[in-house]
Amino acid sequence: MDRLVMSLLMMLMVWVSYGKGDETDEKLQMGVLKRPEHCVRRVKNGDVVFVHYEGKLADGTPFDSSYERGDPFSFKVGQGMVIQGWDQGLLGMCPGEIRKLIIPASLGYGAQGSPPKIPPGATLKFKVEMVRFGDSDADDEDDEEYPGEDMGDDEEEEDGDVEEEGDEDEAGDEGEEGDEDEEGDEDEEGDEDE
Repeated sequence: MDRLVMSLLMMLMVWVSYGKGDETDEKLQMGVLKRPEHCVRRVKNGDVVFVHYEGKLADGTPFDSSYERGDPFSFKVGQGMVIQGWDQGLLGMCPGEIRKLIIPASLGYGAQGSPPKIPPGATLKFKVEMVRFGDSDADDEDDEEYPGEDMGDDEEEEDGDVEEEGDEDEAGDEGEEGDEDEEGDEDEEGDEDE
């Protein structure tokens, strides 16, 4: 009996030493800072997205911002073009939505980091604004201008509620129906001139 208990304790110690005991640090955490009133369609794998973002280390040190460059960043979701935390964390977003992502190193730049700005094993915090997106078949190269409205920083909470990936909120079934209007040109309710 003592051997069995001792064996179980040793297995538990090995399991914990490999980081299996604290899985909360290894999960993507997300929170919605701003949700649009209407969502015609949500981001899915294969979509080409255009996002503005601010990236910070866990201690609050900024390391990158598309806002400072003045141009949204674009990539195809789910194709490994960005860190895994982004491929996972942007799924289900609506145009105009702003999310906060807390990305563990395992879904970010890993043990090697991305020197000099991102140290090894760094947890990353992002504020991501979905400017627009479309199917990968769409011709996004013709539309280089930023069509979104200026949302400012005073409408968001800096540390909004954050949930772990897999937790669902009431946004799950909003806007699943209707015609797509990804560019916002014409809308049945009528848009104001920008």
